[in-house]
Amino acid sequence: MTFGIAEPGASVTAMTDARALAQISALPAAERAALLGRLLHSPTSDIREPALRIGAAVLTTDQLVTFLREAADDTLRNAAVEMLKARGRDAVPLAIELLSDRDGDVVLQAILVLDHIRDPRALEPLRCALQHANLNVVQAAIVAIGHVGSRAVVEDLVPFLQRDPWVQMAAIEALGDLRAPEAIAELAGLLDDLFLGPLAADAVARIGGASAFRLLAEGWIARGEGETAGVERLAHVAEGLTVRPPQVAGLQERLMEILGAAGDAAHPAARCLLTFGPNGADAAALAELVRGEQSIGHRDAQHRRVALDVEAVLQSQWAERVFGQGAREVAAGLVAVLPDAVVNNALVDFVVEIHGWP
Repeated sequence: MTFGIAEPGASVTAMTDARALAQISALPAAERAALLGRLLHSPTSDIREPALRIGAAVLTTDQLVTFLREAADDTLRNAAVEMLKARGRDAVPLAIELLSDRDGDVVLQAILVLDHIRDPRALEPLRCALQHANLNVVQAAIVAIGHVGSRAVVEDLVPFLQRDPWVQMAAIEALGDLRAPEAIAELAGLLDDLFLGPLAADAVARIGGASAFRLLAEGWIARGEGETAGVERLAHVAEGLTVRPPQVAGLQERLMEILGAAGDAAHPAARCLLTFGPNGADAAALAELVRGEQSIGHRDAQHRRVALDVEAVLQSQWAERVFGQGAREVAAGLVAVLPDAVVNNALVDFVVEIHGWP
């Protein structure tokens, strides 16, 4: 195998892989590339990974492109992609140039590089790649645009929601990644699709906002979807709002039923209920958050996140609670579901303090 580059001399061939790595910088450029081509096929990661790092640093652009064109050698082609990724922004001009290559596989690899680097310079060339004849290229370009683009490219992606399922899924993912509210109406038409519906719902949840919450809540109640996934989406969107979630008929009652059932969906139901402001479910919802903390232990990252959620909820609601009832009564009720053994003293003190304010 030639790798399209000069073969190494006999002395290089005789080297052990470990010795070759140590001496590679002393070799002529052509032999260096050929040796790297051999080392990249090593079954040992201790050889392959240093070879990748060295290749990213020392190979010329032409040598990298040669590796990239090795259609019969996936190892070299994949190695070239990884080396270009390692070069970061310096690789962007070459990757953009390769988008015009006649070989669709080379174009595909170039898109993967640009998707990894996520440089704004790639956006317009990637939009042009949406017209490529190779469906795999189009799919990769859609996903990359979701990572690189802005709301301005939504109109480029919407037509793909009615195309082949392969690019449909990519377009749904990209629209969710763009966080473009104007895409919600387009995704709404897919929520009833048996195959694409869950993907579209996830995308709407990532976009977020009051419109997304209402759409997901109404659909979840109407379709009777699985509890955990549906409630997780609602909690995710509700917690990202800067105002209370819009009222949806039957939603709070359904969430309270789920909370009372104490199943897998109880935790996200509690998070969601607390975003509606003071209501009769607060004590049970806070108790559920505490149980979640207790089950995962004090040192877990999620434990710290949940504790902060509780504090944020209390801080946002204290005024209404205090003015609606006696401060001491409310504080006592809340502290009762936040036992010292689970939530640290600072948080308990915080609860007492805010509900004692005049």
